[in-house]
Amino acid sequence: VFNYTITGGSGIFDGATGSFTNIGTVDVRGGPPSRLSLNFDGAIIAGAVPEPATWALLLLGFGMLGCGMRTRRARDSLTFA
Repeated sequence: VFNYTITGGSGIFDGATGSFTNIGTVDVRGGPPSRLSLNFDGAIIAGAVPEPATWALLLLGFGMLGCGMRTRRARDSLTFA
C-alpha cells in the first residue's frame, strides 16, 4: 500500500502534483474529459521470485543427494583360507 497526496492544480486534476511515499513523484496533466496524462518519476522495486524450474531443480538436487546418502555401497569382504 502506497500513500499518495495530491497538491496544487487549477482544477480537480489539471496541473496537480503528488508523491508516493519513498518511491517517486507524479505530475498530472488534464485535457479533454477523456484524456489524462500521468508522468511518474521514480522506481518501484519488486522482490525477486524464483521460477518454477528453479524450485524443481533444487528439489531434484536435494532428492538425489538424499538417495546417494541412503544407498550403501557393497563392501568387499576378505576371506582367509
